[in-house]
Amino acid sequence: MDVGIKPALMELREDTKLPAFHIAQLPPPRAARPDTIDANLAVGRAKVEASDTFEQGVARLTSRESFSILNDSAMLSAFLQKR
Repeated sequence: MDVGIKPALMELREDTKLPAFHIAQLPPPRAARPDTIDANLAVGRAKVEASDTFEQGVARLTSRESFSILNDSAMLSAFLQKR
């Protein structure tokens, strides 16, 4: 029987307490500099913004893009609020 694994972004979206706990565990944001741009986060952000729904955004992300979003509190918060 294939149980499957639910993506972390879906788990965070479905649990009312988990997002706040997860975000509280993240380090404070660092000032962006041209030499420290996270390309996976930038592409992930573009894919999320181009998506009509949260589910569509999750489906378009690679695992590296998802990981980068999960580690950026501002982007994660915005994404979890997407309809």
